Amino acid sequence: MDFYRYIYACDWLGADKTKARCDRAFNDAYIAIDYLNRARELTNACTTAPQRTGINRLC
Repeated sequence: MDFYRYIYACDWLGADKTKARCDRAFNDAYIAIDYLNRARELTNACTTAPQRTGINRLC
């Protein structure tokens, strides 16, 4: 677990400083980052190689 991201998630989301609340905030932030990364990958696939099989159906 990335310590700095953990602290950032706690502060940014205004979570309590209790471990359970911080863990939940960190997990929510991690899930959001994961979705953003997947969206970025799909966007890159659509702009760089739309001719690939299946990709053009997603774009």
